Amino acid sequence: MSTTNLQPSSLNQTTSFIETSTAFFNLTYGNHSAGGRELQRKSASSLGRWTDFEMYRYTFWSIVLFIVATGIIGNVLQFIMMGDTKLNHLSYSVYLKFLSVSDSLLLSINLLSETNKVFPIQYAIPVYIGILSFALRVLAGILSPWLVVGLTLDRYICICFPLKRQILCTKKKAIAVCSAMLVVSGVLLMPFPVSMGVVKNRCFPPEGITSYYNFILLLFSSILPCLFILVLNILIITQIQRSRYFRSSFTTSTASRPQDNSTRPLVLVSVLAFVTLVPVAVSKAVQISLEQLDRHLDGQALHQNVRTILFMIYLLNFGQNFYILIASSSNYREIIKRRLACCSLKWKLRRQQSQSVVTQSSHTSGSGSGSAGLSVASIRE
Repeated sequence: MSTTNLQPSSLNQTTSFIETSTAFFNLTYGNHSAGGRELQRKSASSLGRWTDFEMYRYTFWSIVLFIVATGIIGNVLQFIMMGDTKLNHLSYSVYLKFLSVSDSLLLSINLLSETNKVFPIQYAIPVYIGILSFALRVLAGILSPWLVVGLTLDRYICICFPLKRQILCTKKKAIAVCSAMLVVSGVLLMPFPVSMGVVKNRCFPPEGITSYYNFILLLFSSILPCLFILVLNILIITQIQRSRYFRSSFTTSTASRPQDNSTRPLVLVSVLAFVTLVPVAVSKAVQISLEQLDRHLDGQALHQNVRTILFMIYLLNFGQNFYILIASSSNYREIIKRRLACCSLKWKLRRQQSQSVVTQSSHTSGSGSGSAGLSVASIRE
């Protein structure tokens, strides 16, 4: 992240301040004002950067557009799939529904941000829109990894403590946990909109706000959730291997008690979330460490060569869950086929009903006009 200037920002500079302050979620450009681009080019040339990403901004935007579009489509299908009667009462369906909404929100905001950088808006952006965009991005960025932690913890209890499953892994408790995560994420976010001052269409960010959000985003959206996901998955996989060894020691046949069909796909969702979150967390930690060791060193410029790749990997985390589920389980493939067929049938029935209503109303109006004509003719006679 480049060093943020905490001077008063004009109305159309609010978004620029926010983009610079939240470079943790936007590892590609940083501040894209004319001076910012010139400073970035100078820093990059002084460090011997091997490529100029400005030449490929349209290609990069196209890739981001593809990732976001496929991710949002997958999240919508995941939400529909989790509404099936076989899954709706299960606890993990709640986590996946919350993830569908949170991930889609974050993907949309990132796409709007990247689009504004490639095709900049020429008119002034109101202060409240910039603050709202920042708030939603940080909220979703903190909430999504912790929802994966909740999902992983749910699987850990089901596998390692199966007797507690009916007590702890219920739909109501999952809703309570997800709601609590949402509230905590909002509390962590609250200092920014509360402390932000707006005077005469100028936005005054308080001193120290960038350091606060560096700490919050690095700790609560990367380091801690990644640590929990890693530890829980190690315990889950270890318990699965122990269970297989235990069952194999008491049976001579290859047939054994089947595992829960949801175990492997959900563990894969958790593991791949860890894989896509770790590179960004490591890069951000290295960047902040370099900047703290040498105040005159631009850690953001040092990571220019890899930041674009890390950003795309980071975006994949918020659009991959549905595709992991259907690729790893035939059960989920059958469910989504049935759900889509059911939705298509309902849509056709509603369309037929609306057409029949229109037809009946037209017939009624036609018969009414015909009878009125007959009455007029009889009066004339």
